[in-house]
Amino acid sequence: MQFNSSFAGESGAPRLNHNLSIQTPGTHVGTQVLNYASYDQFVPQIRTGVGASVSYSNEAGNARMSQSAFATEGAAYSVSLAVAPKLSMKGKYTLSPSVEVLYGRYQSEYNNWPTAELPQKIEGERLLGRASLLFNSQKWYVGASYLAPLSSETRYRIAGISGVDPLTPSFYWQFGYTFQRRPESKFSVTPQVVFRTGWVTNQLFEQFRLTAFMLNLRYGKFVWGLNNAGFHVGLQSDRMRLLISQFASRDFEQTSYVGSLSFRYVLKRNGEAGKSRW
Repeated sequence: MQFNSSFAGESGAPRLNHNLSIQTPGTHVGTQVLNYASYDQFVPQIRTGVGASVSYSNEAGNARMSQSAFATEGAAYSVSLAVAPKLSMKGKYTLSPSVEVLYGRYQSEYNNWPTAELPQKIEGERLLGRASLLFNSQKWYVGASYLAPLSSETRYRIAGISGVDPLTPSFYWQFGYTFQRRPESKFSVTPQVVFRTGWVTNQLFEQFRLTAFMLNLRYGKFVWGLNNAGFHVGLQSDRMRLLISQFASRDFEQTSYVGSLSFRYVLKRNGEAGKSRW
């Protein structure tokens, strides 16, 4: 649901998802903690998936730049609501258009910057709308979404000078496929990718930038592989998935480490268990 709201209700039963990510201090950033949670389910009476998400992140501590330390402090939160009708095609494929509304606020403050040209404060709020489309089967999916600001601006202060930066629209494209010799085979390989196109600024248009990917290898209930956050290992069944990810990156002058814990669980509906494919 993070990039395409049409995934709401995809499992056919109520589904819970939570992700916790922690990043150690690096260049320009202090310690960052991100919490993301979502809930979605399929409503059979109207053949529609509904979903909601909430996220909260905070940043605090000392960052470094040019061998100088400065204090950072900030927080952000967002909430969203999505509706995704499901259209079955010959019982093999599903076409799902969806709409989603997102609202968020954020603020960051920086003290003792080494250079006066860098921002000392950034704050803003945004109301966004997303229209998505998902076409999928049991083994693959293809999706597209358009994210546009309904009301959004970023306010900043640089060395006593204030300004406003608008948020620009973006397109997202998603693809996923499960390679499996037979349906009952224990081993499978599932690559998933997300690309973004859109305006980086009012003058610069960016084409097909890789935003996220996951290469998931599964044998029985054990999973491992690579993703845009590094590598991951965990356990996965039809109803549950638990993943641990870790990676290190060199950001300008300092190495930063990121670790995340992701948990997904599909509840029972009318005594029957649902199944989450992705």
